[in-house]
Amino acid sequence: MSDTEHARFSPSKMERILACPGSLALEEQCPDKVSKYAAEGSAAHQLAQWALSDGRFYAYAYQGRMIEVVERKGTLEEQTFWFEADEDMCDAVQVYVDAVKGNVERLVDRGLRVNLYVEQKVDTSGVLGVPGQFGTADAIILAEAPDGSALLEVHDLKYGKGVPVSAVQNRQLMTYGAAALDWFGAIADIATVELFIHMPRRDFMDSWPVEAQTLINFGDDLKAGAQQALIEIDRFKHGMSAEYLSLFPGNKHCFFCRAKGICPAYSKKALGTVIDQFDDLDAVEGQVAPKVKASTARIDRGLVPLHQLAEFMDAVDLVEDWCRAVRGRAEAELQAGYAVPGYKLVEGRKGNRDWTDRNAVEDLMKSMRLKKEEMYSFKLISPAKAEKLLKDNQRRWKRLLPLIARPDGQTTVAPASDKRPEIDAKPLIDQFEDMTVETEFADLV
Repeated sequence: MSDTEHARFSPSKMERILACPGSLALEEQCPDKVSKYAAEGSAAHQLAQWALSDGRFYAYAYQGRMIEVVERKGTLEEQTFWFEADEDMCDAVQVYVDAVKGNVERLVDRGLRVNLYVEQKVDTSGVLGVPGQFGTADAIILAEAPDGSALLEVHDLKYGKGVPVSAVQNRQLMTYGAAALDWFGAIADIATVELFIHMPRRDFMDSWPVEAQTLINFGDDLKAGAQQALIEIDRFKHGMSAEYLSLFPGNKHCFFCRAKGICPAYSKKALGTVIDQFDDLDAVEGQVAPKVKASTARIDRGLVPLHQLAEFMDAVDLVEDWCRAVRGRAEAELQAGYAVPGYKLVEGRKGNRDWTDRNAVEDLMKSMRLKKEEMYSFKLISPAKAEKLLKDNQRRWKRLLPLIARPDGQTTVAPASDKRPEIDAKPLIDQFEDMTVETEFADLV
């Protein structure tokens, strides 16, 4: 079974699969793009694994270490990233590590026998009713009492800075919880499972204790959802059309779906919302309406074709302006004290920690007999800073120029009237037309 089939029903997808069974059939037509942000999250998880596994529970012990992350390993899209475990990453991961360590210590203090499982591979085949499925739980704690009763904790680290995610009724965590209960329930009498979400870069942590029977019942929902998704996949495979797929767009479960660009139901909902609501915003009235209405009228029951995609692109800038106007008005109304149903003002992410008196800190650290290499971190200045430093000495600056590299810009979509030259993109298969078995793979024979 391929990695794609293994990941078909990964716990992270279950929220969407249960809400929109046809989405998986469409998503499997879309490439799984490599994301630097996702890779950075993987690096943070690696750091957390080291800190939780070495017995020290101290992420800063690895500060400065380079972490390799290989995305889409073994595929044509394989890409390697390197991240430094810098102070910011260590700060965030340490918050998570401290929380898990604190829970372990509290359970031990209660006289329970505690086992901590880090980056634990969890077989989800049983709760999904689909063979060969699994996920990796960031941390699982099994705490057993002398009388044979036990409790289970499932911890999920989210390194991103996005909107805080509640643990309550969280389908991803419930899938992990149900699978862990299915496994550990064979060796312990587990009555309660507590699910935790940690978002240290948002100063957010949430938990939800759930009865074991609730997760057992949830397993029935998972099986039904997975079976329906398989039916949808088979249905789409035979017709290659979204006409008969069960597609139910929604803000929450569509957010990370790769099929948004080809899904007719999502396009119709998004553009229909603009049509229904733009009248409140005079700044874009008369501009959004004709383009959006024309695009909506042409959405058929199959996949969104290229000619419709071009029409959507015509309206993108205006729709984005509309979105910014909506957000701005909502914030202004709330700032003025008016209620916007379902929304509120909250404090944003706090800034990075800093010393209030650096001289006092230096004196105190010196009194602790810390070495200079422990107190200070030295980092080579960037090309931009070097250019500024040497702006009065062009001869010296020019000696540095051969040592500067600048990555190419990411490809982006622009109107045909844009003055930048067009990139001659080739289909992926054409990029390998010169490869031969004799020259490229002779050493494998």
